[in-house]
Amino acid sequence: MIDEITIYLQPGGGGDGIVSFRREKYVPRGGPNGGDGGDGGSVWFFGSKDESTLRNFGQKRKYSAKNGQRGGPKNRIGATGDDLRLPVPVGTIVWKKHRDSSEEMLGEITEDQQELMVARGGIGGRGNARFVSSINQVPRLAEAGESVEEIHVRLELKLLADAGLIGFPNAGKSTLLRAVSKARPEVGAYPFTTLEPHLGVVRMGWRDIVLADLPGLIEGAHEGKGLGHQFLRHIERTAVLVHLVDGSEEEPLEMWRSINAELIEYNDELVKKPQIVAVTKTDIPEVINKEQAMKDAFMQEGVEPFFISSLSGNGIQHLVERVAQVVTEKRQTEQKMAVQQTIVPPQVQVVEPTTVIQKKDDVFIVKNDRAERLATAIDINHPEARAQFQGELERLGIMNELAKKGAEPGDMVRIGRLELEWT
Repeated sequence: MIDEITIYLQPGGGGDGIVSFRREKYVPRGGPNGGDGGDGGSVWFFGSKDESTLRNFGQKRKYSAKNGQRGGPKNRIGATGDDLRLPVPVGTIVWKKHRDSSEEMLGEITEDQQELMVARGGIGGRGNARFVSSINQVPRLAEAGESVEEIHVRLELKLLADAGLIGFPNAGKSTLLRAVSKARPEVGAYPFTTLEPHLGVVRMGWRDIVLADLPGLIEGAHEGKGLGHQFLRHIERTAVLVHLVDGSEEEPLEMWRSINAELIEYNDELVKKPQIVAVTKTDIPEVINKEQAMKDAFMQEGVEPFFISSLSGNGIQHLVERVAQVVTEKRQTEQKMAVQQTIVPPQVQVVEPTTVIQKKDDVFIVKNDRAERLATAIDINHPEARAQFQGELERLGIMNELAKKGAEPGDMVRIGRLELEWT
């Protein structure tokens, strides 16, 4: 099962605005009618009940949304780039990986068809019709579309099960899942038969209970030993843990303690979950003979175990009924807590472009998104365009910042790919 993968996502860049003039009698140069560029497509994930693993991302690691199209004359706005929508299993968490190796959680998909935008497309550049003002009736400026960087994300899948079956390898987890549901995990008389998680659905009256059969744990699992450590994340969302203990072993109580110790080492919150203990293989005579002794030992730990046999069906119904009861109570409590939470809508903030000026090799390098987009689209050889560009730099406060940094006439200034002499 592929339950973790890293991929690259490229949102679409914004389309360029254009400089254009209409041909109309008595209107200077025909009047500006250059249209805006279209916005680039964004990247979305959405939950799909038809997906069960992240396997589909195994063959391809880079995905791209469509770019916005260039604006046109007659104030035509360029076409918006198509969004990219990628289906993921319910239970997927999306992490953004930063260059310093840190990670930021972008969100999680917990419901079918739930959508999550993880990378916004670039904004389309403004055409020259948008630069008309009382002092500039013939604007020769347009903006390039916003370019957006590729992002690196890690997808992590945590199965959404009501109950997780835990225990040592060969404790009977897969056999139990086959006995109570239509799931058909491999069953064998050897450890590590289960190499990946399996889900089974148990119909209990008016509702279904989803059980997750996880690969068996061994001592040191939290340190990466065995197979179970790879799948401990899948029980973090379960309402209850069903802890199966092999009754044919010499020290079943010690095995129970050992597994709980591994859970604490991995995440101490796991042992706070409701836990139902079931001693398995009670169809074996030697297990039947020591059943009372095992019960007494567990009762001294404050645990009342169930005794079951997945082969004969003994005790299965009582165990499943108890699991359903605990799951229902836990889910109802979670729903009440969710209702009591106050959801505060995020505030929309208008962020003005920031200006950063650095001097390198006698060149003043200006970092300002709006100025760089203007510089990309300008016809620098046109005198009116140069003058209007300088006016925009003054309006953005860049001319003043350059003066503060010590720029003098004759110095070179670089804005985006454009280099010009400071005057």
